[in-house]
Amino acid sequence: MNETTRVSTPFFKPSDIVVKTCTIMNITRGGSAFAVCESDEQVFISSKIVEVIGADVGDMLNAYCIDNHRPEIDGEYSARWRAIRASISERLIPLQGVVPAAKPDLTQRCRDIIMKEDRAWTSRQIAEALGEDTQRVSTHLRGEHNAGRVASASICAEGGQDRVSALYFAKSVEVLVELIDGVVIE
Repeated sequence: MNETTRVSTPFFKPSDIVVKTCTIMNITRGGSAFAVCESDEQVFISSKIVEVIGADVGDMLNAYCIDNHRPEIDGEYSARWRAIRASISERLIPLQGVVPAAKPDLTQRCRDIIMKEDRAWTSRQIAEALGEDTQRVSTHLRGEHNAGRVASASICAEGGQDRVSALYFAKSVEVLVELIDGVVIE
């Protein structure tokens, strides 16, 4: 199959979906998770699903999965199954007996930082302030920008670049313009 006809998510029918009971064993820095079933098969769970259901290590899930092995296209993945939907069936109770307070939504925490000051922020600065992974923060900030809730400014060192050299976020376009207008170029 050539690159132009390759589909990253293959078509599947409802009859292809298998329900797996599994326990989350690892959550990556990017927020995706890997769970293990009683049969020792692994299930990959995307960061979006992990975030939506508020899953954590040790939680038992009912995961609605599709086959993640497509050797004819990609070879084999380490996780036999890929969750397309999941729900928590049982939470791991912390050893101390105290359930940690739920953190506010990462998107809201990012927006709160941006809205409290008239300045420009990079994803890294916000991630450091929140103690979060820069990639996760960057994903949430792009979503906020696409939804029109925060402004962004892309800076390129040269014309025709594939990637921007710097990306800044602020609470409004007016704040970004004021900051840029305030810079004196000698």
